Amino acid sequence: MHLRHFVSDCRPLVADRAELDAVISRARHALDAYMDSTCRDILANFDLKVVTFRKKRKIVIADEALDDVL
Repeated sequence: MHLRHFVSDCRPLVADRAELDAVISRARHALDAYMDSTCRDILANFDLKVVTFRKKRKIVIADEALDDVL
């Protein structure tokens, strides 16, 4: 639920504070439920053995480039 949609849905309810409080409470509980389920999903599927892919860096040097160094 986007804040813009939430605010536009609340405009007709502004006259009745109790209804607005109920909508805010439902939105807060829905957010809490979403965050809780997402956190549980992450913790259940987290695996330390999985390593992020890293690009292997290759340095390309011409054969003659180091002749002057040695």
